[in-house]
Amino acid sequence: MSGRFAPFTQRVSRVAAIAVVAALAVASCKRAEPIAKPSQVDAAVASTSVASAAPSPRTPAAPVAPVELTDAAARIGDGGGSAYSAGALAGFDAGASACKRIEGPLPALPARFVERSGLRAGAFEYAQDSTGSVRRKAGEGAGRLVGEARPGSRIAVAPIGDGHSVMAFLANRKTSEGIQSQAFIVLDEGEPLRLSEEGSGATFVELAQRGRDVVAVLIDARIAMTPAHARIVSLAGDKLALGTDAVVFIGGTPERRTTAAIATSSRKTAFVLLAMAEGVSTFGMATIRVDDPPKDDAPVTWSLYPNGLDPAPVATTHGGDTMYFARVRPAFADRGSVRVLELGRLGDDGVSTLLGTYAASATLKNIVVDVDAKGVVSLFYDDGQGAWVQRLTCAG
Repeated sequence: MSGRFAPFTQRVSRVAAIAVVAALAVASCKRAEPIAKPSQVDAAVASTSVASAAPSPRTPAAPVAPVELTDAAARIGDGGGSAYSAGALAGFDAGASACKRIEGPLPALPARFVERSGLRAGAFEYAQDSTGSVRRKAGEGAGRLVGEARPGSRIAVAPIGDGHSVMAFLANRKTSEGIQSQAFIVLDEGEPLRLSEEGSGATFVELAQRGRDVVAVLIDARIAMTPAHARIVSLAGDKLALGTDAVVFIGGTPERRTTAAIATSSRKTAFVLLAMAEGVSTFGMATIRVDDPPKDDAPVTWSLYPNGLDPAPVATTHGGDTMYFARVRPAFADRGSVRVLELGRLGDDGVSTLLGTYAASATLKNIVVDVDAKGVVSLFYDDGQGAWVQRLTCAG
C-alpha cells in the first residue's frame, strides 16, 4: 500500500467501501420578471414558515412554505441571475415561523459576503488576489504577504489567543505520487505550517474560534469517499501547536464542490455541518460533533433533504450562546425544484431545529449568518436578483 494512503487506511479499516452516489442534477428554474424592490414580489407568493420536525437522529425534511420578501429584507447589492416564478412555490404546507423580521439599522456587511477573496479575523483583514497571494493588514496599506494559495481556491481565517490571528489556505505540492492539494496554516505573519496530516490531502479548509483555540476542519475529497478531518490549533508561546488529527467522518462520493461549516458556542461546543449524499439515494446535512480533542468516527446526526444539489451551501455562527445555521436546499424532490433558504438552531446534542424559511430562488448563494450581542440574527444571501439581508429575533 502506498505511503499516502497507509496512515489513513489504518485508522478507518473498519469502514466498509462507500457506494458511488448517482449524480443529482438540478435544472434551472423558469426566469421571473426582475424584482425592483422587495415589496414588488408577486403577491401570489405567500408568507413563509416551516413546521419544526421532532428531534431525531434522522430528521426528515420538513414541509416548506412559500416566501414573501417584504421590506424587512433590505437590498444591499445587485446580482444578475434568474429568480423563481410565482407558481414554482405552489402547494407548500405553511406552518408557524419561530423568528420575527425586524426593522432598524443594517448591520455591517461581513467581509466574506462583500468580497469573496477578503476575510476578517479580529482586527486583521486578509485579502487574496487573482494569483493566490494572500496579504494580512490592519488598517490602510497593502499589508504583508503571508501565503501563496492555489489561484481560485478559498482561504479561511480566525482569531486566536489574545490579539493574534491564523489563516489557512490550500496549495499544490509535489509528492512521490504526483501533485497533491494540501492545507497550510499561518500564525500572524509567520511561516506556513502544514495543516494536512501526513498521507492526506485537502480540497477544502475551514477555521472557527472556540474559546482561545481554533477548530480546523479539512475535507479530503477522493474518488469514492469524502473524509473529514478535524484538529485543534492552539498557541504555545509565540508558536502554533497542532493537536491530533482525527477523521471525524467519512462520507460517500463527493459532489464537485463539497464544503463544510463549523458551528461553535460560548460553551466551547463545536460541530461540523456538511451537506452531501448519504448512501446511494438520499442527501442531507450531516452534523458531526468535534470534541476536544476530536475523535475518529464522531457521532453524526442527519437532517435529510428532498433531493440533492451541488453546491449545497451551509453557514454557521461562532462563539455565541446559541448556535445558528443557514442552509440552502431544494423545496421539492423533483428536478429543477426552486431552492429555499432555511434558518435553524443547533443544540449541544447536535439535533437541529428549523426556525423558518426566509428566501426562495432558482439561485441562492453567498450565505452568511451572524448573531450580535443582543441575540439579533442577521441573514445575508444573494438570490440572483440582488444581495439581501434580513434581521431576525428568534424565540427560544
